[in-house]
Amino acid sequence: MDKYMADYRPMSGVKFKANLKVSADLGWKPEKGHLMVFTVENDNRALVVLIPPKLSGIFFTKGQTYQVSLEVGEGGLVYADSCEKE
Repeated sequence: MDKYMADYRPMSGVKFKANLKVSADLGWKPEKGHLMVFTVENDNRALVVLIPPKLSGIFFTKGQTYQVSLEVGEGGLVYADSCEKE
C-alpha cells in the first residue's frame, strides 16, 4: 500500500489485499460500478476504488470495514476483485 501511495505508475497490474474502511460513495453507473473512497486500516490516507458491477450486491455503509482484494489498473485506478465485510 505504501508503494502505491508513493508512486502508482510502476504498480500497474499489481494485486494486493487491504483492510479498508468506507469513507464515501462517489457515484454509481450500472455498466461501470461504484466509485468509492476508503481509508486504509490504521492509516488516514484516502484510497479511491472502483467496485465493479459483479460486486453490486454489496451495500457499503460509511464506517464499515472490508477485506478487499485489489488490482492496480491502467492510470493507477484501483479495482476491487473481491470484497468481504470484516
